[in-house]
Amino acid sequence: MSQNEKHFCTCPAETCPHHPNCHQMGCDPCIKKNLTEGEIPACFWMHISDNFDGVTEYTTESFVRFFIKRRGNPIATVKVVKDHHGEGQFPIFIKGTPVEITGDECVKFAHWFPCEIEGHQTYVPESFLVDGLLTRDYNPTELVQKTGDILTINEVINAWLIATNESGQTGWIPAETVVSC
Repeated sequence: MSQNEKHFCTCPAETCPHHPNCHQMGCDPCIKKNLTEGEIPACFWMHISDNFDGVTEYTTESFVRFFIKRRGNPIATVKVVKDHHGEGQFPIFIKGTPVEITGDECVKFAHWFPCEIEGHQTYVPESFLVDGLLTRDYNPTELVQKTGDILTINEVINAWLIATNESGQTGWIPAETVVSC
């Protein structure tokens, strides 16, 4: 590619030293940087949507959530068959936040542990922790649902579902409280 030709790259960060317009090595430096940092290149994100509202990290996990939210299909639609009352509203705890496990594994729900996160008492799935730190953004808020409500399931984690109700609220609900529609 000549010095005057523009590379096809859709990344808007044209001043980034890894952008193909800043060197003669094509996409290789960007891909290498992203693989090293465990991230997905901007061109993949741009292929899905140019609306990055709410994106705080560019990891594979974040990309999957971004895809599902913008273009993906939910896992399933379910109907609530047992009322569920949550334990209150929680803030979003960002990846890397320290978590203190405060007790033994939950007897009823395997791989869930009671914990304290930034002064809040809650539970956390074991898969969200490495060395006492969150491996992803986490909001433990549960949905308050009544029998007959319809939910869209976005993720399944250890007998709990991350679901969105018809009002657009997203939160956790036990899988045992729903059936497929």
